[in-house]
Amino acid sequence: MKTNTLLKKIISIIFFMTLLGSCSSGGTNSNVAPFADAGVDQVVTLKTALIPLDGRASRDDDGDDLSFRWELTSKPPGSSAVLTNISTSTPSLSVVDFAGVYSLSLIVNDGMNDSVADTAIITAVQNAKNIILLIGDGMGYEQVRAAGMYANGTAGTLPFERFLFQGSVSTSNASDELTDSAAAATAMATGFKVDNGVISQQIPGDASDLETILETAKRLGASAGLVTTTIISHATPAAFGAHEPSRNNFHEIIADYLANSQPNVLLGGAQFVDPVSAENAGYTVVEDYDSLIALNTDYENKIWGQFGETQMPYEWDGVGIFPHLSESAETALAILDNYQNGFFLMVEGGRIDHAGHVNDLQRNIFETVEFANTAKMVMNWAENRVDTLVIVTADHETGGLQIIANNGQGNFPEVTWSTLEHTDIKVPIFTWGVNAHLLKGSVENTDIYRVMRSALTGN
Repeated sequence: MKTNTLLKKIISIIFFMTLLGSCSSGGTNSNVAPFADAGVDQVVTLKTALIPLDGRASRDDDGDDLSFRWELTSKPPGSSAVLTNISTSTPSLSVVDFAGVYSLSLIVNDGMNDSVADTAIITAVQNAKNIILLIGDGMGYEQVRAAGMYANGTAGTLPFERFLFQGSVSTSNASDELTDSAAAATAMATGFKVDNGVISQQIPGDASDLETILETAKRLGASAGLVTTTIISHATPAAFGAHEPSRNNFHEIIADYLANSQPNVLLGGAQFVDPVSAENAGYTVVEDYDSLIALNTDYENKIWGQFGETQMPYEWDGVGIFPHLSESAETALAILDNYQNGFFLMVEGGRIDHAGHVNDLQRNIFETVEFANTAKMVMNWAENRVDTLVIVTADHETGGLQIIANNGQGNFPEVTWSTLEHTDIKVPIFTWGVNAHLLKGSVENTDIYRVMRSALTGN
């Protein structure tokens, strides 16, 4: 009796497998189930008018045409959210009016059967709590590619290149295509195009001070920090915490930090900085790696890292007693994230630009790799959060770098340089987190400010 039952089961299995094989053997009536891809999960603020969805990656392995149908399968109680264009691959979710999770399913049909739907999750928040902006000064597309080739053997392999939203940034200033760091950083810090050399003042115009995103964060009760491998009064950090008609007003920029913006964390080269005046303003001053990591980051709330006499050392030459950029940024995060109202943090890989100005490939690549290490550390900190926007970009490209040949991991690629100065080449942008989708595609450098501000304020 048991033998007969077992035999029947074996026959049934054989019959089923034979039938399955005939249905998937590629005959005229066969179809392979289509692959549904509802795109990436997103975090958005409530004021975002339309959230685009993208199912264009869906496909049928048989090559048949697909029909699409989307469904809004769940939303917060009381929400009036609706889907438009639900029978296309790229519908939009509108009326995102309650904080919470919106679940959307993509169903595809190959002419015979509906596939198992993929799901996109949209998490709506009132606003971003934290904004982290990483700027590779002088870092164009080719600098990124070269660093990936050296570090990993292949372009496209730096940690921030895995961000789901990517685009390109136009870097022009108020009157010219060829920007400098002051004008480019001011555009990102304030949303205004200014002339080269200007630090967050309306020039051309009435020369009035332009509120920066750092100052907005501080006004809203958040903390703020500036971290760089250049001197702390360099044009890029200065544009976020100072207001001067000239980037060369180094002493005045330091005075602006002390008297006005007062970032909670300042870490960078120490030229033009007076330790006594910093201490009198309430800062704990540290001067090397050992004193930096000895800080009680749960307790300290105003730190000024004054490292060396001028710029930070190049990675290629060894940083000696000073911290790597990733270590400085990690300490800044540990201090700033103590604040209940969140924070704004700008981290600059400033010496990528310096190496570009002398066409020094080795130092340029080592600075870019450490900048990428810093971005990786930031993402490790942020990866499970829904309250943070991370942006990785550049202010401009320096040197006109062009890769000729990839020589593999651990070897410098063959390259050419076209100039010792800045170029007007568009630079890359990589975004993750709250409203990150708003900075994909082609954008202006002023758009970076607008997205940061809207994420921070919810407006």
